[in-house]
Amino acid sequence: MEHIRSEKIHSYIEGVLKRDEAVAIEGHFASCDDCFKVFSGLKEMCGIMRLGFTKALASKDCPDDWVVAALIKGELAGKGAAKEHIKSCNFCLDRAAAYHKASEAENLAFKVPETWVSKAVDMMHGEVQKEVCVEKNEFLEGVFDSIRNFSKSLPSLPGYALAAVMAALLIWAAMPESTRVITISSTEKLAFKDSGAPSSLGFMGRERVEKYAGMEISKKGGNLEFGWKELPGVGEYTVAIMKKADGEEIVSGLKTSITRVSVPSDMVNKDELYGWVIGGTTSKGESFKYTGEFIVTK
Repeated sequence: MEHIRSEKIHSYIEGVLKRDEAVAIEGHFASCDDCFKVFSGLKEMCGIMRLGFTKALASKDCPDDWVVAALIKGELAGKGAAKEHIKSCNFCLDRAAAYHKASEAENLAFKVPETWVSKAVDMMHGEVQKEVCVEKNEFLEGVFDSIRNFSKSLPSLPGYALAAVMAALLIWAAMPESTRVITISSTEKLAFKDSGAPSSLGFMGRERVEKYAGMEISKKGGNLEFGWKELPGVGEYTVAIMKKADGEEIVSGLKTSITRVSVPSDMVNKDELYGWVIGGTTSKGESFKYTGEFIVTK
């Protein structure tokens, strides 16, 4: 039995699917315990995320959820008001503990909601930008140890795995001339499948997903350069760079035998969401697809 991808389940929870798609998913839930468990966990975590995002349970001084998650993962410098606030706020310590526990849980395929992406970009233009590091920094051991101890008391619910969505928000300063590339690592995914026809519910079937992150994006002259790790047994890569703000508009497509391509930088607008799809076939006959998203901003 094919399983429904969690992105599709999330769309069902949000009520954005067409009626026939929603009915088909409901029928699948009735006959598949595994997908129903994922649905239950997603529904629970979506509720928790909304509470955190709207600050319904937080004080006016509580940082946004993505800031807490980035601190836990070490993407922020670990300095300033946000870190100090977490140490003294039970509400934020609860969130931090959940994110830390989720970072050690199974990584489910899940797409960051657009509202969270927009919020992150908006905050990059504000005070939080001062705390963003050019590269990863170690989180202070004292705070991290307290979070580890607290997280041990949390139950291992499926929903907590979805908090890894925000815990995986990585921020890299990769471009000179006061320009940054934000790679949203929670969207990075490397999937392999056999030669079977793709399902109408997405990239499914007998699928093998590997944890994969490491796309490097830099600026050289008037070009954006994309570089990734070589995949064993692959002689040719098909690469597409897409604008995702209004559907998926391909702005550049090419084939290459090496793991680096260049795209004119004027083809990519600042402060808009873009993605890449790199596909092909391995020497074992498996199809593969490596996907991810990024934003270029000042």
